[in-house]
Amino acid sequence: MITLITLTNLVACYAFYNTSKRALLNRTTFLGYWFQSNNKISKFVGITLILIGMLLSVLYLGVTSGILFFLILFITVLSLLIIVIPMKIVNIDKILLLLLLGIFTEIIIAYAS
Repeated sequence: MITLITLTNLVACYAFYNTSKRALLNRTTFLGYWFQSNNKISKFVGITLILIGMLLSVLYLGVTSGILFFLILFITVLSLLIIVIPMKIVNIDKILLLLLLGIFTEIIIAYAS
């Protein structure tokens, strides 16, 4: 569940990053190209995913710890995106693949015990 919250937060931050007019944007990924082409829809998707992530966090961890966890995660993910994306060290496809692997591992660990 934590990985799913992180995934929704990451995609929401990436949507907001790609709708920015100041950021150094590249159109190498499909997701980045779509977010840059559809500005208003991308902002709506970003806000919706932030609210879904906040709701999942509150439902899974409780009210106070869920909000605190979500805010810390949001700040961390947004800072990492701002630092890492312009350096072109890691692209968003590799990050999403890593998070999907995390979801798979989390499901295996939860149902194996």
